Amino acid sequence: MAKKGKVGRKARATVAKKGASAPTAKAGTIPLKKVCAEFGIDPKRARVKLRRAWRREEDPAVQFHSIGSRWDLTPKEASEVRAILG
Repeated sequence: MAKKGKVGRKARATVAKKGASAPTAKAGTIPLKKVCAEFGIDPKRARVKLRRAWRREEDPAVQFHSIGSRWDLTPKEASEVRAILG
């Protein structure tokens, strides 16, 4: 059994420093959170719905998104997302 305070082989998860912020959206883009706020939708549920639309190949509206990337949208992409969510 490891002693208290010892890390062992695996490193401990890092914790964000006080005052540190999450990465911000690029200039000229609209975060998905703002689009969701317009509709009163939970962003997690919206991402699920958008991923499902992305997986359907017949729906080219969300083909601009690549898996693993942030949902920062251009104004044109935001209008396409509004059409899917609304």
